[in-house]
Amino acid sequence: NINITKLDNFRVSSDNAFSNPLQLNALPPIQALRNDNGLYNNNTIYYNTLIDLTDATNTNRTTKSLSTVYANVKFSPELVFRSEYGLDQTTLEEESYNGRRTLDGAPAGSGFSNDVRATNFNTNNTLNWTKDFNKKHNIQLLGGMSFQKGLFRNANVTGEGFPSDRFQKIASAARITAGTATESAYSFLSYFSRANYKIADRYLFGASVRIDGSSRFGKDKRYGTFPSASIGWIASEEGFLKESKFLSFLKFRGSYGLTGNAEIGNFSSLTLYGGTNYGGASGVLPTSLGDPGLTWETTTTTDVAVEFGLFNDRISGIVDYYYKKTNDLLLQRPIPATNGFTNITQNIGELENKGIEISLNTQNLVNAFRWTSSFNIAFNKNKIITLAGQPIYPGGRYLGRIAEGEPLGYFYGRAYAGVDPANGDALYFVDNTRTTTTNNFNTATDQKLGDPTPEFFGGIGNRFAYKGFDLDVQAQFVYGNDIYNSAGGFQSANGDYLDNQTRDQLARWRKPGDVTNVPQARFLESNGVRASSRYIQDGSYFRVKNVALGYTIPKQWVSRVRAQNARVYISALNLFTFTDYTGYDPEINTTFAGAVQLGTDFYTPPQARTITFGINFGF
Repeated sequence: NINITKLDNFRVSSDNAFSNPLQLNALPPIQALRNDNGLYNNNTIYYNTLIDLTDATNTNRTTKSLSTVYANVKFSPELVFRSEYGLDQTTLEEESYNGRRTLDGAPAGSGFSNDVRATNFNTNNTLNWTKDFNKKHNIQLLGGMSFQKGLFRNANVTGEGFPSDRFQKIASAARITAGTATESAYSFLSYFSRANYKIADRYLFGASVRIDGSSRFGKDKRYGTFPSASIGWIASEEGFLKESKFLSFLKFRGSYGLTGNAEIGNFSSLTLYGGTNYGGASGVLPTSLGDPGLTWETTTTTDVAVEFGLFNDRISGIVDYYYKKTNDLLLQRPIPATNGFTNITQNIGELENKGIEISLNTQNLVNAFRWTSSFNIAFNKNKIITLAGQPIYPGGRYLGRIAEGEPLGYFYGRAYAGVDPANGDALYFVDNTRTTTTNNFNTATDQKLGDPTPEFFGGIGNRFAYKGFDLDVQAQFVYGNDIYNSAGGFQSANGDYLDNQTRDQLARWRKPGDVTNVPQARFLESNGVRASSRYIQDGSYFRVKNVALGYTIPKQWVSRVRAQNARVYISALNLFTFTDYTGYDPEINTTFAGAVQLGTDFYTPPQARTITFGINFGF
C-alpha cells in the first residue's frame, strides 16, 4: 500500500507575529490604506501587513510518502501470524523572501530557505490464536511486539542584502546572516499480549499487558509495564430479557488499567551541550538541563458503563463513568536561573480526572422521510493532588497556575474591582475577601480567578433524507469554562497604547461620578491594563460546526454519461457561533504559552467560515 501526497502552501506570517494579517485591526482607521503613489502605506503606527501581499512571498512545498507492506501466515484456521512494516517520509521545502518595504525585510531584503526531512519507521508483529469450544466458549489470544523509530533533520539559512526585490534566492544575498543544521531522533519498543474469553455470547472477560520502552527517558527508567482487565455482561441475551419487546440491547461493562505517556522532548532526560562561537573561537556550551531519573507518566483508569437499546434500537445510548489518576506528571519545573537554566522536565506530581460521558442516538422517522439524531455530553473535573516543590506559576502577562488542590492551569492573579467613580482609577481587591479595594496594583494580592476547564461539553447532530435529498447538521457546545483574553491589555486598554481599541472602551470614565467598568483613558500610564481578572470572560459557546446539503442524482440520469452514481452538495463549516465571549473565537487551543496556560487567548486567529460546493462521481 503506497500513498504519495504533494502540497503547495502559500503562507502568511505565523500566529501572533506583527506581520500576521490579523494584526491589521490594531491600526487606527484614520490612517490611509495606500500612499499617493498607489503603494500600500508603510508609514503607519504599526506595520501595514498588506505590504506583504505585494512585497513578500512564503511558500511551503511538502511531499509525503506513506508506504506499508504486510504478510499474513495462516498456520491453521485458529493460528495466524501477521508481520507489518511501514515507512512514513516527509520532505518540507520552505522558501520565503521579504522585500525592502516589508517589516522583516527592510532595508535591503531578507531571504530564508529551510529544508526539513522526517522519517518514521515502524513494524508490528503479532501472533493471533482463536478457538471456539462447544459452541459456547470463545477464546482469543494475541501476542506481539512493535518498534518505532523517528528521525528528524533540519537545515536552514538566512541571507540579507539583495540587489533588488527581483532577486529572491539565497545565492543572491550579500551576507549570510544565520544558518543551522540539527538532527533529532527517538524510538519506542513494545511487547504486548491480550486475552479475551466469551461465554455464550453474553459473558465477556479480557486482560492485557504492555511493556513499553522509550528512548526519551533515563537509561534505567525507559521501560514501563501497563496491565489492564475488563469484564462485560450482555444482559439482553439472558432468557428473561431476550424476548422483551421494550429492551432490544443491554450491556454492562467495567475495566481497570494503566496507560503511559511519553510526550516530552526527545532528550529531556539528558543534559545537552552544543558548539558556540566566542570571540571567533569555538567552544562548548550547555544548552539544556536533563534529569536521568525521568520516566513514564502513568494513568490508572477505572471505567464502568451501561449500553442500551430500546424499541428495536430506535433509541440507543451509552452512560459511562470514569476515574483517572495520573502519577509522575511530566511537567516543566521552574528552577532558579542562577545556574543558567529556568526550568527542567521532571516527574513531579499527581492529577485526578473524573467524570461522566453520555451519548444518545435516536431514529425519529424511518419511512420515506428519514430523520436520525445524535447527542453526546461529557462532564469532567480535574484536580492536582500532589505537586513536588512550589506551584508552577510563570506570572508576567499570563495567569495560568498549577498548584495542589486546584484544577490544572487555573487562573491566578490580581482581582479587578472596577473603577473608582471619583477619579477614574482602576481598582483591585486587596485580598481574597474582596471587601477592600486599592488603586495600587502592587499592593493587591494574588488569588484564584477562574477555571479554564468547562463544566460540560458535547455535541448534537441531526440527519435528514428524502427522495435523494440529504441534510446533515452538526453542532457542538461548551459551557462553564473561563477564557483569559491576554490581548485585552492592548486592544481593550482604554487608550493605554496606540492600538485601535474595541468598541466597549467608549464607555470609559470621563468625569467624577461616572459609574463604569472601563477606567479613564491615560496614554502609557497602565491604568488597569496589567494582567488581572479584568480580561477573564465566560468562554461558553454553541457552534453550528458543519451543515451539508446534498442531492443524489437518479441512476437513470447519470447512466447517460456512463457513471454509476453522482451526488451534488454544498457544505458550510463554522456556520454560526453563539457566545458572550468578546474575543475572536471562543474555541481556542493555546500552544504558544506552554502547557500551564490553558484557556489563554492572545490574538488567536478565528476559524474560517468555509463554504464548499462539489459533485462526486462514481464510475
